[in-house]
Order: sequence, then C-alpha cells, then structure tokens
Amino acid sequence: MEIRIDRGYKSYDVTDADGTVLGTVRLNLADAGLMGRFEEARRKIEAMVQDAGVDANPDTMIAVDKAIKEQLDYAFGAEVSPVFFGGMSSLALCEDGELVLEKVMEAVIPIFEDATGKAVAASNARKAQRLEKYRDKRVGLAPGQQI
Repeated sequence: MEIRIDRGYKSYDVTDADGTVLGTVRLNLADAGLMGRFEEARRKIEAMVQDAGVDANPDTMIAVDKAIKEQLDYAFGAEVSPVFFGGMSSLALCEDGELVLEKVMEAVIPIFEDATGKAVAASNARKAQRLEKYRDKRVGLAPGQQI
C-alpha cells in the first residue's frame, strides 16, 4: 500500500559556472515556511560573518562555515549545502572577490521569488474560481434570507 502526497517539491540541478552538474536538490520553493526560515537564516549568517571579522583564525572560519551550512540546510528544509558547496568553504572567494556564499544566494533568491510569485498567483486563481459561485448573493441563503 502506498500513500502519495504532492508536497510541491521539484528537483533542481545545481551547476557551476562552466556547466558542470554539482548535484540535485529537491525543494518546495513556494513553501511559506521557507520564507521565514530563509530570512531567519540570512540574519544569523550575516551576524556570523560580521562577528568572525577580517582577522578570524582558521578555527573560527571553519566553525563559521559549518554554522552557515547548517543555517542554509535549516532554511531550505533539506541538505542543500553539500550540493551548493561540495567540500568547499562557503566563505571561499571567487575570482571577482565575492564569497561562494554570495554566489549561492544570488542564484537561489530569484528562483525562490519566482516560485513564490507563481504559487501565490495559482492560489489566487484557485480561490477566485471556487468563490465564483458565491458572487450571486442569493446562493446559499435560506428562503426568506435572500436579498
């Protein structure tokens, strides 16, 4: 016996700049809880990076990297950090001087916003369709209550 539930998950292939597939993550980017977790994680990550400072020692950087990855996994509700970063530190620098963490955020946020927008539009269309039959104010009223 099987119970099949559509939880809105989609698979996303994650590739690097030269097109190499790094892995696949399964996410529901329209999950309303994701928005709150993501914002919470973003604030914590910003604080961690700021607290680590420029003069952080290697042990501090390793601890901050681990905490950042844990926050991202928490925010997405899945183990995304192994795919996003592989064995690399989230604090590694790219050729343009940006952190790999920043590149991840720049890649994910537009997809997240698009998925959320589409889900809200679909939900609104669904509600409008279901409520259409109640536009006539007489529907659903008992005799004598009708306007």
